[in-house]
Amino acid sequence: MPSDALGFFENTLLNDPDRLIKTHEQLVKGGGPGKRGLGHLTRSGLFMLCAAWERYVELLLIESVDFLASGASNTDELPLDVQKTLGAAVKNDKHELAALKMAGDGWRKLLCELASAKAASLNTPKSGPLDVLFLQFIGLNLLSGKWSAGATVVDQFVTDRGEIAHKGSGAAYIHFQRLVEARDMIYQVVVETDNATVDHLKAVLPSKNVAWKKRGL
Repeated sequence: MPSDALGFFENTLLNDPDRLIKTHEQLVKGGGPGKRGLGHLTRSGLFMLCAAWERYVELLLIESVDFLASGASNTDELPLDVQKTLGAAVKNDKHELAALKMAGDGWRKLLCELASAKAASLNTPKSGPLDVLFLQFIGLNLLSGKWSAGATVVDQFVTDRGEIAHKGSGAAYIHFQRLVEARDMIYQVVVETDNATVDHLKAVLPSKNVAWKKRGL
């Protein structure tokens, strides 16, 4: 089985964009309005697809941090960048007893809470923010370098979503083929992200069972 995040992406998050794609196909075959008259469907499809991508990476980060926090015997087994994240959180906490959060297994709870908060605040799932998040919380360096489509393509996809969010029907027309290609591209990026993450977790905690099985492309 792949990660729970990937399973949710495939079985739930992709439902809306896939239905919008199918609806567009049926309307065109059925002699409905011209392709440009269906721009609301393609814009909605791309918007929902990006929402699925954003939710997937949020869930994957939380799932990965949970595995890391529960699998590491102590903070010394965490990647250095993750140790720095914990240290900075305690240092920047104004409460005079903040350091006590690290006592015993407290660091596990703190790390998971920090990751959940950061995931919840993610609203631009581009390569830059994701590279930072996965480095800070699981020590995975340059996640976007694992994407065969390239970071620029993913970033432009997210930018297009932003334009739709801000301009609505005034946003640039999204060709149906563009939506279909974006769907296939994002699915591949999701699988590559899932596989790169589990490979990294195995390298960090080699004595532990794998977090999940890799998905073939």
